[in-house]
Amino acid sequence: MCHSRKTKCDALTTYPCTRCRDSRLQCTLRVSHRGRPRRGKRAGSRGEAPPGLATPSSEAPEQPPRAASAAAAAASSPVDLIRSLEYFIEHPHGPVDDERSVAIVHATDNNALASVLRAAAGADPHGRNVHLYVGPSSSCSAVDRYNEALARFDPDTRSFLAAKGIFDRPGAALAAHLVQNFFDYADPHLPLIHKTDFLERFRAKSVPLLLLQSVFFVGSLFADDGHVSAAGWPSRAHMTASFFDKAKLIADFEIESDQITLVQSFVLLAERWLGWTDERNTRYWMSRAVNVAYMMGLHRKIETLQLSPSQQRLWARIAWVTMAEYVPSRSPETIKYCVTLVWLGALVGQTLTKLHSSSRTVAEPVTPAVLDELRQRMETLAPDCPGLIDVELQDISTTPKAQLLYGPLLRAGYALVSLFYYWALAERHRDPAVKLESREMLHAAANDVCDVMSYLRAHALFPLCPIWLVAGVFHTCAVLLGDCRDALLGSEEPRKTGSFGRLRQLNDDLGILEETWKPAGWFRELIRISLSKLHEKHDDTQSAVVLCESPGSLFESARELFPDLANIFNWNSADTFPSG
Repeated sequence: MCHSRKTKCDALTTYPCTRCRDSRLQCTLRVSHRGRPRRGKRAGSRGEAPPGLATPSSEAPEQPPRAASAAAAAASSPVDLIRSLEYFIEHPHGPVDDERSVAIVHATDNNALASVLRAAAGADPHGRNVHLYVGPSSSCSAVDRYNEALARFDPDTRSFLAAKGIFDRPGAALAAHLVQNFFDYADPHLPLIHKTDFLERFRAKSVPLLLLQSVFFVGSLFADDGHVSAAGWPSRAHMTASFFDKAKLIADFEIESDQITLVQSFVLLAERWLGWTDERNTRYWMSRAVNVAYMMGLHRKIETLQLSPSQQRLWARIAWVTMAEYVPSRSPETIKYCVTLVWLGALVGQTLTKLHSSSRTVAEPVTPAVLDELRQRMETLAPDCPGLIDVELQDISTTPKAQLLYGPLLRAGYALVSLFYYWALAERHRDPAVKLESREMLHAAANDVCDVMSYLRAHALFPLCPIWLVAGVFHTCAVLLGDCRDALLGSEEPRKTGSFGRLRQLNDDLGILEETWKPAGWFRELIRISLSKLHEKHDDTQSAVVLCESPGSLFESARELFPDLANIFNWNSADTFPSG
């Protein structure tokens, strides 16, 4: 409700609100004091400045120091929240026991929240959204966290946990053997842990108990019979069950509070498989890992003052592994698929970062060394991605339907990496010869995606396809649409091209994928309208053209038709490329 105009206001969902925008008025947010208890003179008198607002030293009343938690400060007014955020950015290493040092987390897909906060602070409405992680402080050691958690339990509960052996470590020889097994056999497929840091903490006996028992559990799956018998276990199965039960108790009693440790441990505990009838099966642990990862914003780009570059890389790797492991299986084909998909996803992100600018006003120069590095990474991954012939030769009579999907998806992923790589070179490189060669490679990558989609359509595999394939099909359509535009408008005489047929086929495929993924319908309508506009007769001024000169700017040209899609893919090719 707008208190000044006595009308309904939708500023919490759309900012500026609809009525102010229609009336061309300044949308002002009212600071509400509703629900805030009156404070006594000791806590703050009537003329005292609000919390977080500095007062002159001569007028500031003397108050005893007080510690306010993040939850208590977050319950105050929006202005207090903004002051807290500004204080945190200006003093990233300041004390955390001051209510002004409370940080704000922007962890929602609703852009209205960021607009409301900026408006309340009087900040630039076009500023970047920052995700500030306010989880448990990393300065608190694992021992302190566990002591604090155990202090909340009654003596009987502590005795029960001690009797179950959750604090016990195996002998030095067996512990070293299990840790070595983990990094030799499990870490290459589940790169969740920083090896050097873990080994240093392992020698210092400061590894969190939940993560340590989880590593012991996974390492015991590969334990030698000699170590098993020497440790007094009847079999390897009894050893793995023991370590798993200890980790499960720590998780069930919520002794561990560090969110990164929880995600790492839950993914490792998902390696325990007893059958679909087991209540704590792989799906259960992966669901817990995904829930914690989502709540802490691990799937987002981290722009925080609290993480070092090494920590950011570790967080990104944990997020990719969690995503790849969310559909579990123990087959070698699935392991190869998950590992390769993680590397392909990382290469896509690196290609977009190095060759395309995202939310940057000035593009960084792209040197030949950067292009060579990306090309070498593509060549390294090429053998792990089956070719189109290998995909066609799969035995559909003996191979499970779900595994028929692995080869085509890897091929499509590699084709999309090539598409993003050659797309930038074909549009922005200064060497005409490189641009011409890159354009040919770009069309070859688009044709590979079309062939993969034909295979998936022929074997009715679309319901099993992930959503990233939908985004890949859309970018492929953009490349084909650019070729169609060049064929019709690039010269006085239109030239023949097969892109029209491929574009229509991919558009039909998006219609099938829409049954599983709704965004496919948005992309399909966008491509359909753009293609129909392309066929219309143009006058001398070409006022009906809806496409920009570069196919990389497809969203810019269609923003008026579909304004909601402008936030899905917001990147443009970098402007500066080497001359050779």
